[in-house]
Amino acid sequence: MKLYLFGLLAAASFLSACKPSVEKRAQSAVSEFISNGMSNTRYYQAGRFTCRPYTRKDSLAYVASLAQLNALADRPADYIPVANAPAQAVAAPAAVPAPIPADSVRIGTFVSHTYKEQNGTGFTMRDSGEFVVSPKGVVRPLLANHVLQARLKQAKSTQR
Repeated sequence: MKLYLFGLLAAASFLSACKPSVEKRAQSAVSEFISNGMSNTRYYQAGRFTCRPYTRKDSLAYVASLAQLNALADRPADYIPVANAPAQAVAAPAAVPAPIPADSVRIGTFVSHTYKEQNGTGFTMRDSGEFVVSPKGVVRPLLANHVLQARLKQAKSTQR
């Protein structure tokens, strides 16, 4: 009887260990997402993956930076801030709401991925992307943080 229970326990632990982790499933979903966007899937070569939990707080911070970028981009080209203008006339950095305990709950997996892609003539280029993969496996591409920061900096400098 003990041998039977031991065998059953060993089989259960073996089968549970075979299930891919959340990060592996996210990496697989991102690879599939990228290769499906190419004209020929054989031109895609996966590179480095970096994964971390993606929380509601991360999502709010991302949306706030996009809102700030949009506010700066919506100004007319000849906009000059007036020294005595009301505070709402000048686009202030978007504030991220104060965190609450629910903000730290994982809502997905953030995946930063570098890869190589080759065109039909044999030219190979390196590219990267940032994505959020939901628990159901839905992949959402994000505007890369370094691109977002560069655009914010550029928008602020052209507005002066």
